[in-house]
Amino acid sequence: QNIGIQHKRKDPSVEASDSYASLDPLAIKFSDLTLINIIGGGGFGQVWHATWHGTPVAVKLLSIGGAPVASIDIKSKSNLIAKLPQFKVPKKVLDEFAAEINLLSGMRHPNICLYLGAC
Repeated sequence: QNIGIQHKRKDPSVEASDSYASLDPLAIKFSDLTLINIIGGGGFGQVWHATWHGTPVAVKLLSIGGAPVASIDIKSKSNLIAKLPQFKVPKKVLDEFAAEINLLSGMRHPNICLYLGAC
């Protein structure tokens, strides 16, 4: 069953579709993010402290085989801005990303960042 990326908590074992365009209305334009510095990371990428329309946010940048999905360029005043991905992301990675979004979108806890959207 293909469910796409839903913005309600779903069973993460359900396979997600790679229909990434179905993200609306919680899609965030990548160009609206200003990355400030890395605050964490793991096997699937890095987590950045960033701003989105002036609001402090945490942004997860995916990586595939150690290579970042997005390229990062230095912007004035030492801030960083992310550019759109330059290559196709494998379906398996998108499915895992969709499952993570489905899980995060339903979580409410003072120690977990509130999910706002994806790009």
